[in-house]
Amino acid sequence: MGKNYFSQLSNLFLHTGNFFNKVEKEKGYKKILFFYIIIASIVIAVNFIFSVIIALANSNSHLIIDSFISAVFGVGAAFAFPFIGSAIVHVGVLVFGGKKGYFNTFKPITYASALGQIYNLIVIFISFLFFVSGFNFTNPALTSSSKLIFFALLILIIYLAWLVHVIYAQIIGIAKFQKITKLRAFLSIIFIPLIIIIITTLIFFIIFQI
Repeated sequence: MGKNYFSQLSNLFLHTGNFFNKVEKEKGYKKILFFYIIIASIVIAVNFIFSVIIALANSNSHLIIDSFISAVFGVGAAFAFPFIGSAIVHVGVLVFGGKKGYFNTFKPITYASALGQIYNLIVIFISFLFFVSGFNFTNPALTSSSKLIFFALLILIIYLAWLVHVIYAQIIGIAKFQKITKLRAFLSIIFIPLIIIIITTLIFFIIFQI
């Protein structure tokens, strides 16, 4: 089972389009949800271990407590996030002509979210390597400027790759399962987030104007 799971995960990461072809006939929320929850829980656990190591190295017991609370909250959020994220995108799907139901939005969004968790895991491992090399995460100012800049650029590149790859996966999956064009799928994905950004910007503008 574990071998098959990581084989699927590898296929999702390296052959995203092919992965969605293989899961096209999947039915039911449970299997898809737990696919995401497993990878999210692994990432949360690894991040917690990393945080504990940093806390012990800096004799910071408060960081351990904060990390534990964040881990517990993160696992709980992993159950809710796919449904909430899919609901937000599904509004856009309906606006741009998708008529195949919420499940066919939930499936690609949840799998794409699992893909995003892989990038989070990569960031954690890279951060750990920097920590081993002497990077001070509790007080980055004590780290050499060249190492700080290199770390910041590397993390930025990874998160840009994460953004492009996840959006690509969402477009491919939504276009396929909702039977709409890739352009409509892209517009579906950005529709509500764009509205939220515009409304938030207007609120801040009004507040600061006052």
